[in-house]
Amino acid sequence: MKSIHKLILHVNDYYDKNTENTRHHSAKNIILNSNKDIRIVFFRTTKIIQNILLKKYIDGFERRVGFDVNTYICVIYNILCKYTFIANNKEFDFPIESNEWVSNIHDFSKNNNIEISVLKKIMNYISCSLHEAKDFSVKTIRNKSDYSLFRDKPFLQLSEDEFIPIDGGYATDLIFENLFHKIHRENNDNINFFSVFGKCFESYVQDITRLFCEVNTSMNYEYIPEFAAGPKKLRILSQETKSVLVIEVKAARYLDGVVSLDDDNQSLDRSLQKTQYDPLLQSYKIISDIVHEGWSEKINKEKNYLFLSVSMNEIPYVRQKVEIKNGEQDTSEVMFSVGIDTYEFLLLTASRQKSHSIHKIIHNYDTHRLKETFKNYVILYSRKMTEDGLMASNGLMLEIISSNNIEFFKKHNNFVLYISF
Repeated sequence: MKSIHKLILHVNDYYDKNTENTRHHSAKNIILNSNKDIRIVFFRTTKIIQNILLKKYIDGFERRVGFDVNTYICVIYNILCKYTFIANNKEFDFPIESNEWVSNIHDFSKNNNIEISVLKKIMNYISCSLHEAKDFSVKTIRNKSDYSLFRDKPFLQLSEDEFIPIDGGYATDLIFENLFHKIHRENNDNINFFSVFGKCFESYVQDITRLFCEVNTSMNYEYIPEFAAGPKKLRILSQETKSVLVIEVKAARYLDGVVSLDDDNQSLDRSLQKTQYDPLLQSYKIISDIVHEGWSEKINKEKNYLFLSVSMNEIPYVRQKVEIKNGEQDTSEVMFSVGIDTYEFLLLTASRQKSHSIHKIIHNYDTHRLKETFKNYVILYSRKMTEDGLMASNGLMLEIISSNNIEFFKKHNNFVLYISF
C-alpha cells in the first residue's frame, strides 16, 4: 500500500513554472481539487435517472455493461460512504498505507445483498490494472494534465477481488457526471442523448427549486415554473415580495480542455461563454422584453431582479464580472453564475435561514465576487451563521433529501449504510 501511495504521489507531483500564473492553470487546479457532497450528488442522480425520457438510454447502457444502473450507483455510493465514515472517525488512526482503503468484493457481497458476479462486473468497469495505468502514464507523459484513464476508471485493481481508489474526486464523479458520460458512450455516442439529458437536468433543477420554496414557508417564496409570456418563454423564477430571482438552467459544462490540457485559455473562455455569459444574457433579454411589453402582472418594473445561471458544473476562482449593459446602466452586480453543486448547497443553506432570504444571500455576494468564489462565500456564510446559532445545522430540506436516499436504497438493495444520509 505504501508503494502504491508513493507511485500516485509521483504521478501527481509536478511543478510547471510556465503555467503557474495563468487563469487556466488556476481554474483547473481548483476544479480538480473541489469537494462535493456525495449525499446530494446521489440524490440528484436518482432523481434524473428516474425521468422516463432517459429510459431507452439507460436500457441501452444496462444491456451493454451487464448490470443494473441502480445497483451501480448504490455500490459506488456505498464504497464512498465507507471511506467517508472511516476518514471522519476521530478515534481511527488512518495511516495512508492502511488496508482500510482496500475494497474486497467478497466482504462487500457478504455484508450486502448483491452477488459477487455483479460486483466483479461493476468494479472491473470502473477499474484499471497497474499495467494499464503504467502504459497510459508512459503514453501521456508529455501531457501532464491528461488523466482521462483515471477519470474513466478511478479505481486500481490490486487483485481479482481487491480494489483501491486512485482519486476521491474522480470516484465521486462516477455517480453523476461520469455516469452520464458512460451512458452516452454505451449508446454509441447517440447525438440525441445530451439534448434529452438536458431536459431531465432542467426538470431536476425546477423540482429542487420548487421543494426549496415549499419548505420555506416563513419567507413567503412563490415558485413560478416555466411559462409563456407573450412570444417569450420564461424560465424558472423564485419570487419574494418585491424581489425576483430569475434562474436560467443550462445542462452545459466546461470544455474538456479546461481540465485535460495545459495553458488553454481558449477552452476556458469558450466555457465561460456557454455556462455564464450566454445564459445570463438570454434571461436578461427575456425579462427586459416582458417588463417593457407588460406581458405579465408578476414580472414588472416595480420588482428588483437577480439573475442566476445554473449549469452542470462551474469554473471557480476565475475572478470576474459578467458585464451586461442596459443602455448606459451596468447590470453586472445582479448577474451570478453557479454550477449545480453550488446551487444545491445555496438552496440547502438558505432553507435553514429565517432572517436572510436567498435573494439577500445572493446579492451580498457582489461585494465578494472579486475576492472569492460563490461556493466559498456560501460555505463561509453557512459556517458563520451556524456557529453563531442563527441557522439550523441540518434543516427540513436536507431531511427530505436524506429520506429519499434511504428509500432508494431500501427499494433497490439491502445495503449496509456506513454513514447517515
